[in-house]
Amino acid sequence: MAHTPPGQTRQQVYRFLRERLLAGTPPTIREVQDHFGFRSVESARAQIPDLGLSTDV
Repeated sequence: MAHTPPGQTRQQVYRFLRERLLAGTPPTIREVQDHFGFRSVESARAQIPDLGLSTDV
């Protein structure tokens, strides 16, 4: 993923998660990874706690 200004990726992830949650289809971590082009699952997972959400199963 190209370098983005601080906080912009978090905002994009938040909007993506919100849209999917409102549609009733919460995305998996892998779907977040694929959608944003993160190289690893951990990169995607790291965005979730920043939003105050849990990745615990």
